Amino acid sequence: MAVLVGLALGAGTTDAQTTTSGAAFENQFPDPVTYRPPVPDPPELQFLEIYEIRLPGPILGPPRLAGDRIEVPAGTGWLRSGWAEGSAPVAAGSAAPDGRGPAEWATSPDGSHRALPAEGRLIVQKSCPGCNSGWRRRWRLRVPGLAPVPPVLTARRVYYGTAENRVYGVKRKNGHRLWATPLDGRVLRPLALWVEPDTEEPIAAILAVPDPGRDLVVLDALGGRPMLRYGLAGEEDRVIGAPLTTPDGHVILARQGYTPE
Repeated sequence: MAVLVGLALGAGTTDAQTTTSGAAFENQFPDPVTYRPPVPDPPELQFLEIYEIRLPGPILGPPRLAGDRIEVPAGTGWLRSGWAEGSAPVAAGSAAPDGRGPAEWATSPDGSHRALPAEGRLIVQKSCPGCNSGWRRRWRLRVPGLAPVPPVLTARRVYYGTAENRVYGVKRKNGHRLWATPLDGRVLRPLALWVEPDTEEPIAAILAVPDPGRDLVVLDALGGRPMLRYGLAGEEDRVIGAPLTTPDGHVILARQGYTPE
């Protein structure tokens, strides 16, 4: 059984990611050995399952956005559905690829930086109009077990997963580690960035699916702390590929289910 799951991920009582109240320096120059910076308070989030769409045939790869629709590669070809209303899927193309291939560059929203995992290193480049390639290396970081999938880039940070069961958040400008969060499985699928669209101050989260693919874990993008977990119901169910986020805050999962028959 193949199913497309639509989830609404929304904020609870917290409207923004802020640092812990009352945190301040005791003097102008705190002791660099004993001082620890304030830990960001993660927002309160919750999942609401809004629909499930049964798909004919096995799912061959992760879903993707196509305008205001979602396309899923299935055994019968590309299938297209609406993401908000959960409409019945319709054929959208011929036989779909299996989704496997070499990692590609991930580009920041402003187009000024891009990143690529290559031979156990995370390479980050900055736009360089005067260079032959149009890019120059900003920094390179050796990462044991780096997932061979594009990382997530934002205006200030880079996020990536590893085979050592961790998700990392580092500074975009120099690769300095900000946080590393252990999960209960290898993180080899692409991560996804979710942003709350209806708040005055942005709320951001990193979505990760650790092996074997039975859970979706939501991490605070600022501090890396786990905030929420969505588990699949069936013991043999698996998430195919990465979670997909939409502009209006939905989260879409392609779920492959298996039965003894």
